[in-house]
Amino acid sequence: MTYDDIITQTVFDAGDTSTDYTTAALRWVNMTRNKIAARGPWQSEVRSNIYFTTAAATTTGIYVLQDQNSNKYSGLKSDSLFDKTNEQTLRHESLATTWELDHDRTTTGKPNWWADAGLDSNGEKTVQLWPVPSGTYEIYFIGKPKLADITDTSVSVDPYFGPVLDWSEVMSEGVRLFHDLNDNSDPAQIVYQRKAFDEAIKVRKATEKLTVTSTLKLEPVNAQTEYQSAGRFDPSVYDNR
Repeated sequence: MTYDDIITQTVFDAGDTSTDYTTAALRWVNMTRNKIAARGPWQSEVRSNIYFTTAAATTTGIYVLQDQNSNKYSGLKSDSLFDKTNEQTLRHESLATTWELDHDRTTTGKPNWWADAGLDSNGEKTVQLWPVPSGTYEIYFIGKPKLADITDTSVSVDPYFGPVLDWSEVMSEGVRLFHDLNDNSDPAQIVYQRKAFDEAIKVRKATEKLTVTSTLKLEPVNAQTEYQSAGRFDPSVYDNR
């Protein structure tokens, strides 16, 4: 199922297939995705085995939280950064602490600490490494991808949240809710549809079980055990256990 399928069905059910109504349906799709994402950290949004690469030319030690393929991330899982090049976990400290140690950021070398550096001028999540990396290091992390609005409606529903069919019903109920909020004057119908949307999310949450072998398992593993020779599946990093 694609987003086109959901939008086409929504405008068909509403009896209005005009361009304006189709455009509105796309807005409802994006509002639905944001509503789902806001329902808690249980959704399969976390990505593991991703990293960014440092460079000696970055004298501030500040890096946008993005992976090797330039995909942006909105945050970290478990406050964990792992220097794969030097096989060590970076200690998490406050930005104030690193400033106290090295106000002018003149200390360079192998990074040992990291701090949350807030957002840059483009609103992207950043982290600051200290000492300022003096060379090229691969810094691995478990991150939450930044949720971008859908613009290409031909794509499947929904790689951000997991397997396609798992989320199709949730998306359909959510888009229908926004449709009813916009067009339906019957309060009882709106209440009914809101309950249908919430119930679909509950069902999806209840079936999102964690296993080692299931094809529907969530993606991330603990970053600190991933590189140990005796590493194992560690469910402790999941919020929906």
